[in-house]
Amino acid sequence: MKYNINFDLELVQNQFQGKYYALEGIDGSGKSTQVEKLAKFFQKENKKVLLTKEPTEGEIGQLIKRVVTKEIKLPATALQYLFSADRAVHLQDVVIPALKEGKIVISDRSLWSAVAYGITDLNLQENEKERLLIAYNVLAMYGGYLVPDKTFVIDVPFKIAMERVKERKKEITIYENEDKLSKVQKEYEWMTQKFNEILVIVDGTQSIENVFSQITSNL
Repeated sequence: MKYNINFDLELVQNQFQGKYYALEGIDGSGKSTQVEKLAKFFQKENKKVLLTKEPTEGEIGQLIKRVVTKEIKLPATALQYLFSADRAVHLQDVVIPALKEGKIVISDRSLWSAVAYGITDLNLQENEKERLLIAYNVLAMYGGYLVPDKTFVIDVPFKIAMERVKERKKEITIYENEDKLSKVQKEYEWMTQKFNEILVIVDGTQSIENVFSQITSNL
């Protein structure tokens, strides 16, 4: 049976004293490097900074880690719900309290990862209607969630990102192979075009300093 359902999704804007920034991109895009540089940038301005990441190191985040490192297996939909639950706890226990204190919160990933990786996990056929439907289905889990003031998407060719991933010499996750990275990259590209009012794309092929300059010029 098919049902035609229309709805508006409201993502909550930050009304607190602090500022909330997130960096997005495929694995190996350089997010962690830029997160650290952005923290130092604000600390030099005598701002209180909280660095964080998603998935978290909490109990749900640890379960997610076991899934993405292939220790246990879950359906793609179940994994997306775990990400959503982890973000809910993260916002309530970490992000919002820090924002209330006037801190600058800088996160390595936020809910926008759910769209890019969620669409990839659900193996859609590449057409606009289906892609948009799945994106809205994923975002529907985040109705009422606080979104970052600015989200920067670092765009890097998946082959470069894959080389960086291999150089880390750490356990490879289910997302860190050429097929997955190329698909996720396509979804980030689509997402930044579709939601360009709230996502800032950054050319990650440039030097670390030039990438950082692109970010700070859009704060």
